[in-house]
Amino acid sequence: MNNEIKTGRGGARKNSGKKSKWLQSQLHAQGGEVGDLMALSFGGKKVTKAGWHFNAYTLVVEKV
Repeated sequence: MNNEIKTGRGGARKNSGKKSKWLQSQLHAQGGEVGDLMALSFGGKKVTKAGWHFNAYTLVVEKV
């Protein structure tokens, strides 16, 4: 079963910890477990209304 989660934010360069927090939360939301397959797609560079630049990603977990 494919469960696609909406595009997330990768975080600013100064705070690379946001990347792993986003990934962990998306894996948890989709019930990802050891042994499952995942696809992490780069959605492009985005800019917030406040002018912050970030990389957008999409995560898909395939239950095995």
